[in-house]
Amino acid sequence: MKHWLSRKTVVNNMTMKITYILFLLTFLFGCSKPMEGYKVSGIVKETKNGPYQDYIYLGYGNLKDSALVDKNGRFEFNGNLKYPARAFLHLKPPSATVAFYLENSEIFISGQFYKSFQNETNYNLFYIDSLSGSESNSLVEEYSNFKKEIKSNDNYNELIVNKLINMTLENPKNSIVGTMLADEAVKSNKIFSLEELKKAYNNLDKSYQIKSEMELIEKGIIQLENSSLGDTFMDFTITGHKRDSIEFRQLKGKIILIDFWASWCQPCIKKHPKMVELYRKMNKNKFEILGISIDKNKKSWLKSLEANTLPWINGLDEMGFVQNNYGINAIPFNYLLNENGEIISVNKSLEEIENIIIQLK
Repeated sequence: MKHWLSRKTVVNNMTMKITYILFLLTFLFGCSKPMEGYKVSGIVKETKNGPYQDYIYLGYGNLKDSALVDKNGRFEFNGNLKYPARAFLHLKPPSATVAFYLENSEIFISGQFYKSFQNETNYNLFYIDSLSGSESNSLVEEYSNFKKEIKSNDNYNELIVNKLINMTLENPKNSIVGTMLADEAVKSNKIFSLEELKKAYNNLDKSYQIKSEMELIEKGIIQLENSSLGDTFMDFTITGHKRDSIEFRQLKGKIILIDFWASWCQPCIKKHPKMVELYRKMNKNKFEILGISIDKNKKSWLKSLEANTLPWINGLDEMGFVQNNYGINAIPFNYLLNENGEIISVNKSLEEIENIIIQLK
């Protein structure tokens, strides 16, 4: 005897089955937690030097770890980190390191083992053939390759700016992208306009970014905000090297070169002899240099002044007031001001500064 089901019953049964399948899929995949740590597995391939059966070492930040490479060349590391980080692998010393970007994901690394005899020493070397599973590593490679491709382009800076803006837009939660932006934001040679840097910065999800890197970008923004040509340089008082105070307003009426430096900054020290030449060329009644040190150690600053015999006015920004207000992070850095204390050039070479002063006469 046949049982005929109504159309409505068939539809209801199909609906129940579909609902059940969707429930299972949700249970299996939708409720799964994102990976909370990293798993780095890999293989050290055998070469003409034979197999490698010893320890391989992983390091990043202050952490060092080791894993035994088994008879099949396999190894594995497990751990957890807060932010993606540049990590290093090396075989048993003496050896050389290879770098990659580590993050909380499943990463697989394939490489080859070689021995290299150099300077009467046998080195154990590991060369990476392929690496997968690290989004951060892929982003760094993408950016590095892009820079190589456009190296000879006349609009190189513009292309880099656009690339970084797009990367922050597409990867707002990746702290490596935030670090890339910070590296450009603090360079003495600025390639971002104020609007461009703000746009890239605002694209980033700050809850996933490294605080210190975001602070560097913020300094870059402050610098661009306060360094427009024609702006009047702020008034300030800093410590003089003769236990006196230097009031900036007392220097107005001359063309002033403000030079930010520090005793530990070798490019700053190397620049001083040419600055001495420039200082002696110019009429001291109309031109002055104000060296502002961002040293944290006053004794180091005074010792450097004594060793280098700098003939211009020198002060120490002990509280970081001027440095912070102008977002100074990379030195040497300079401003050229006219007699009214207005900015007429930002971080130019000494040759360019000399030409600007000559034109003003």
